[in-house]
Amino acid sequence: MKALIGVLFMACSISAFTSTGETETFLFDGGDTEKLFTLNGEATHTEYRRETRAETCWRRVLVGYRRVCHTRYQRRCRNTPRGQVCRNIPRQVCRQVPRYRDQPYTCYREVRIPYEVHDHFVRTNFDIRFQEVPDGITPHEEFIASTYGNSFKLRAKSSGKLLIYAKAKTTSQQAEGLRIIDALYDISFLDTAKVFSPMLTGIQDLVVDKETLSFVTNQVTGQSPIQLHLLVKRVKKFSSNPKLINRNLNTLEYQMEQIGEQTRFTINLLALIPKRKAHKKHSYKVTLNLLLNEAELINKADLPKTSISKKVTLKIK
Repeated sequence: MKALIGVLFMACSISAFTSTGETETFLFDGGDTEKLFTLNGEATHTEYRRETRAETCWRRVLVGYRRVCHTRYQRRCRNTPRGQVCRNIPRQVCRQVPRYRDQPYTCYREVRIPYEVHDHFVRTNFDIRFQEVPDGITPHEEFIASTYGNSFKLRAKSSGKLLIYAKAKTTSQQAEGLRIIDALYDISFLDTAKVFSPMLTGIQDLVVDKETLSFVTNQVTGQSPIQLHLLVKRVKKFSSNPKLINRNLNTLEYQMEQIGEQTRFTINLLALIPKRKAHKKHSYKVTLNLLLNEAELINKADLPKTSISKKVTLKIK
């Protein structure tokens, strides 16, 4: 399905079209090895012109005065044979207070008005080549290619069964009034279930002793690029908890052992944290991250979570 897309914006009652493009949507079911099509559009850029606009402004003007009065008391005293006698004598004090009102008047303001200027037309030639799908999977993947001015994009709404990677190679040439873009995409697939296998059941059987920390996940396959992070903190009652380690581990700092359909991870705590004190409470948190090439992954919105973690707090005797 191909649909023309464009953006129309209004600016101070003057309308202009920005760059335009097209969209192509198609379904990949494993039957094709290549998809060829062309999308057309127009590239523009924004310029501005200045205009003077009449507007209504407001000012305060004097319209007269009003008399405002209030009573003041003055204390007067006199001497008598019985002593000093005082009393408060009232006196009215008045003053003139100005009165104002808001008056409209015409004022002028300079404004910037945006408008679009045609640069050139754009023709984008898509050449999408598909590699083989992993065995046992029947694909049903929706691809959406779109252009907008000089830019273009390929994304996918997947069935969730596949990780879809797209390596792009682009060339372009400029003719008079026309830019031609050749976009070559090499599409590869990975089995989502195999790549995300260690994420499926989370971290289980987290055990900490004097020497090691170990836990179990679902099987880590050769297609699962992982990164292991360890956070260990000393737990104190009346002060902050100092971190003994808080970083990603390299592959030499832990071991993996395949046990049936599971993988056991073992970390040597004595080597990593030699200052860890016995009979003291510590918190241990392990996080397993799945490292995907997100720069080339075009269906990441349809995928499961790529990180699992588990925490335990205990005292080693």
